[in-house]
Order: sequence, then C-alpha cells, then structure tokens
Amino acid sequence: MWDGKSFLQKTLTEGRWINYLWASRPVIFSHHVVFFVFHTLWALFAAAIASAIIPNERYPWLKIICAISIGLCPPILNISFWPASLIPGMALTGAYAACVVFGPFACRFWALPIFVALTLMCHGSLTLLLAVIALIAPGWTKGRSGLVQQIGFASVFAASFVFGTLLIFALNWSAHGVFGVQVAAWRNPTPAEDLAGVIVMIYASLAEFAAVLQLMFRASIFAVAAAVGTSLAILGMVDRDACVRIVFAVLILFGFQAAQAVVTGVITPFRGYFPLWIAIAAIPALGLRASRWRGIRIAFLVVVACLIGLGLEHWRKFTVFHAPIQQVTRDVADKINKLDASVDVKVYVFGHPHGLFGGVAVRRPIGLARRLTMLTGREVIVCVRRKPEFCSEYRSHSEESYYPEEGFLRIWHDGAILVNLPNEP
Repeated sequence: MWDGKSFLQKTLTEGRWINYLWASRPVIFSHHVVFFVFHTLWALFAAAIASAIIPNERYPWLKIICAISIGLCPPILNISFWPASLIPGMALTGAYAACVVFGPFACRFWALPIFVALTLMCHGSLTLLLAVIALIAPGWTKGRSGLVQQIGFASVFAASFVFGTLLIFALNWSAHGVFGVQVAAWRNPTPAEDLAGVIVMIYASLAEFAAVLQLMFRASIFAVAAAVGTSLAILGMVDRDACVRIVFAVLILFGFQAAQAVVTGVITPFRGYFPLWIAIAAIPALGLRASRWRGIRIAFLVVVACLIGLGLEHWRKFTVFHAPIQQVTRDVADKINKLDASVDVKVYVFGHPHGLFGGVAVRRPIGLARRLTMLTGREVIVCVRRKPEFCSEYRSHSEESYYPEEGFLRIWHDGAILVNLPNEP
C-alpha cells in the first residue's frame, strides 16, 4: 500500500497532489477497509445518479435496477484494485454529484472549476466523470437554448481543466522545480511532435475507444454500435434533448481522452473509461424517465437487464481469475508468518511470479511484492525485477533455499527470509 513518501513521485509524473496528501495521513487503513469504503462510495454515487434521473413515480424499483446497472461498471471493478488512492477522488466526485442532484441548476456551473481542479489531482478520469454527471442529470432547458447551455458548460469545463492543469504545473514547479508533468518512462509515452503524430495518436485513441466498447459489452464493435445507436434513436423519439446530451457527453469524453494522448503520448487504458459506461447506462434510465409508452419502457427495461447481466459477468470473470492468486499468495504468506523470524527482516523472492505453483500467475512482480507485504507486514523484494547486483549476496544461495521437505523457503544465516519460486520462465 502506498505511503506519502513513495507517492511523492506520482505528483511529478501524474500530478496527484490530493492523493499524496491522502497517502500522508497518520492512520493507514487495511486494504479490506479501503476496498469496502471505495465501493460504498461508488454505490452511493450510483444510487444518487439513478435517483436524479428516475423521478418519484409508481414504480420505485426502477430506481433500484437503474442504480444497479450504473454501479456494475466493469472499468470500476478493474480500477478498484487500487482503492486506497481512489477514495479522495471518489468522495469529491460524490460531492459534486450531490451539488448537481440536490442543488440549484447553476451549481453544476459555478462548482465546476473547484471540483475539476481537485479531481485532476486525484485521477483524470474522475474529472471527466464530472462532465458526464452534469450532462445526464435533468434540469437543462429544452430545445436550442438547452444546446447553448451545454456548449457553455463545455467551455466552462475546458477552462476549468486548463486551470487545474496549470495549478498542478505550479505545484510541481514549487516542489520539484519542473513546470509540468514528467510522464513515467514505464508508460512508454510517445507525444505527438507534428501533424502526422497528432493524427496517429487520435487514431490510436479511437482504436482504444472501440476496443474498450468491445471489451465492455463482449461483442464486436459493429454489434455494439448498432445496439447503442438503436437505443439512442429510441431515446431520441421520446426525449430528443436527453439524446443530444448523451452524445455531447460522449464527445467530451473522447475529445479529452484524445487530447491527453496527443499531449502526453499515453493512451487511456480500459480502467479509465468508467465515465463511458455511466453515459451508456444513462440511456435506458433517461428513456424510462421520459417514455409513457409501454412498449418502449419494456424495451429499455430489457436494455437495463442486459447491462446488469454484462456487469455481473465481468465481476464473475474477475473473481474466477483472481481467486486462485489470492489463495496461493495467502498460503505463501502463512508459511512466511510461521517462520521463527522477526517481522523486521526482509523477504527476498527468487524465481518469477509467473511460475508460481502450477501456473497460477501473478501478473507483475510488483503485485506479488505488495500482496505479500500486505499479508505479512514485512518488506518483500522480488529479485527478478531488480538489477542483478541488488540481490547478489543471496542470489548464489537461492537454489539452496529450495528443499522439498521444507517447502520453498527458509531463514538464511543473517536472518533474511529467502523464497525460491519453482518453474521460472
């Protein structure tokens, strides 16, 4: 789990100053607690958005199923493996949602600069979620004047984004002597340097956008486009203004993701597209709000049911994939904890996590290190991701630490714990 000292580097590479302050808090909660808190905040957010969209009517259960369809967001499941760093941003996003839902209409405008600047210092995708929240919530003027309102909102959002970015740059200049953000090398940034580079990055963003839709809905991009397009067309029949706002929200989302790719050279991965799921999940919810035709309401209920089914399937797949990893690493941690060794000694892991016990693979060495640190309370060093000289004093003895009768670990003569993973690839 991140602490303030280790998170300081992310202020330079990602501008996450609010997260840095949060990581520097004196009380560190367990991973289970922060995971629960994050998902509780997300559930409350989904419930608030559903309550705002669906008015008080004869069928209050509509709010419940719409909230479930919004809450079962696959990218949120993906990103929730880093819950500790997401809690401040999720709390700020929930606060803005409360302003939109319960405050006057003007609140979504004047509160925007504050919340955009703050959420940019937490997580960039949460900033884009603010725009989606404001646009899908009711209260906009109908017709051409409503479109003018939305253009004005987009302008305020863009200005707020620039303000927040400059604020981060100023903080980085003050703390690191760098006026800007230095993207981490492991992200392989390739910022555009000319017109051809801009075109390449926009195309790459569009390709990623299509890939995200296919992964979300487990179908070809043509099937997804047909389904979303049909849903939007039906929504346009019953509430043209709501249809325009959804399209506007998606355009803002893609526009800012593409602009980020052009400037930083980094394509937003799947886990950063949760605002897109919210925008799409809002289509049937807004249709249920506007329509009084039974056939259309049934059609939108089918769409909501499909979204819930897709969300549950994503959760099932993730659970099936990660359950063996959790069990195997828990077994390793139990064996380490049973050793007669001080909690202050370091654990050196040799071999590769991909060869961990019969092919149960941890995706990255750093994931194994943090998982074992969380379960044992000890500093864990996975030597495969270090320079050869870093673990040199133990590397020559790593094979000696593997004895069938002792399992796969032992205490070395200086007190260090050596773990030797078999089947190194």
